[in-house]
Amino acid sequence: MKLRVTTVKYAFLVNDQSVGPLNPERGLRQGDPLSPYLFILCTEGLTTLLRKAEESGQLHGTKVCRGAPAISHLFFADDSMFLFRTNAFEGQNRQGAISSIMGVSNALDMGSWKKLCIRKEFGGLVFRDFYGFNLAMLGKQGWKLINDPNATICRIYKAKYYPTGDFLNANQGNNPSFAWSSILASQVLIRGYRWRIGDGSTINIWKEPWLRDHTNFYVSLPMIPDLHDWFVKDLMIPGSREWDHDLIGSIFGERDVQRITKIPL
Repeated sequence: MKLRVTTVKYAFLVNDQSVGPLNPERGLRQGDPLSPYLFILCTEGLTTLLRKAEESGQLHGTKVCRGAPAISHLFFADDSMFLFRTNAFEGQNRQGAISSIMGVSNALDMGSWKKLCIRKEFGGLVFRDFYGFNLAMLGKQGWKLINDPNATICRIYKAKYYPTGDFLNANQGNNPSFAWSSILASQVLIRGYRWRIGDGSTINIWKEPWLRDHTNFYVSLPMIPDLHDWFVKDLMIPGSREWDHDLIGSIFGERDVQRITKIPL
């Protein structure tokens, strides 16, 4: 493959005259006309090797249900996914199995799966942790239940599973759906969230986590009944993006005053 890339030559038309040939010396760049052909050649070759391995019984792939075709690999524009059984050859020696199929002997020592999933600068290979990835996707749905309570789907979930509370304090309830049980698993991820202050018009002073404090994002002062519906914007000078220090000092204690006034607006 490298031989084909380094021996390619280019010619250009300048004022209707051919100029060249030019020999590339810096490899392929984005937009190079050879890139898609090289990708196709590599994927077709690897696919053929994997299919031969399946036919010989070296690989078995994974089925989503009985009668479904076995899937051993998925190729994307910038990524690849291999699906193996958890046996001695396929599961415990994933890299060795691929190396054997491709005829490569000097393969990289893959190490533990946890190490492979960390970032490259910390010694990993940035493999995707599917549990964490799935939890992050579910967390987006959980965040929507918090941030967009008037959406139809959010109102349905609230009416069924937490009619008198909020998502962070909800539980599975009776006969929960699979979708709700899955979204509920993201509570552990979202519980550490804190609001970033914009205009403060939607952040309730008493009920929302909005202070910059590593141990407690909430104000420590118990809710004052007459101010139960106050939002963060009510602590700002009207018509400006500045804290009303006199007002804040007259309501909160020293700890809350320090945390609030240090938040940049």
